[in-house]
Amino acid sequence: MDFYVGIDVSKHKHTVAIIDQEANVISKPHNIANTKEGFDSLLNELGLLGPKEQIKIGLEATGHYMNCLVRYLVKNGYQVQIYNPFLIDNYRKSNSNNAAKTDNLDALLISQYVSTHAFASTPQISYLIEEVRKISRAKYFFADKIRAYNHLQRYLDEVFLEFCSFFNKKEDESNASKGTTSFESKAIRWLLLNYPSASKIAKM
Repeated sequence: MDFYVGIDVSKHKHTVAIIDQEANVISKPHNIANTKEGFDSLLNELGLLGPKEQIKIGLEATGHYMNCLVRYLVKNGYQVQIYNPFLIDNYRKSNSNNAAKTDNLDALLISQYVSTHAFASTPQISYLIEEVRKISRAKYFFADKIRAYNHLQRYLDEVFLEFCSFFNKKEDESNASKGTTSFESKAIRWLLLNYPSASKIAKM
């Protein structure tokens, strides 16, 4: 029995739906947190389905918010394909009279798309190659402080989302009045310089 998993990606949570090869809904759309705990809960759910080779997982290409989840799934032996959002949108329009777009509907729609189209697990660029690419791109932002801050925000979203969620809540109100960003806070820059990872902050 094959199973098809659709995941609708967003910044703080991902919506997951699972169907089988008969198009029966095995798991109704539900949310997992964009954290290791959320990823582990998904692995536990997938583990109950059966052998990994019978599970095919699909996501839309929606920017960097999917990167951690994709790497985690692949590292744990699952097949993942990343689809062009244009293809999913066309499938939505051709298979539904309701063009509404919600996380729950999209997760189920993606699972149906995976089940009805050719599947080829998306090759993953090695971690080191990906990091070299990031460094290469980053050099173009050094002359523009705002773009550099935006670039740093994107990297933190990938590797330490909880940091951004916590400190943005603390800084947003004051920054809005000053017209600045969180990274202009000396305290935040000091913390990132001296404790650049979640594991190091946990040991403070």
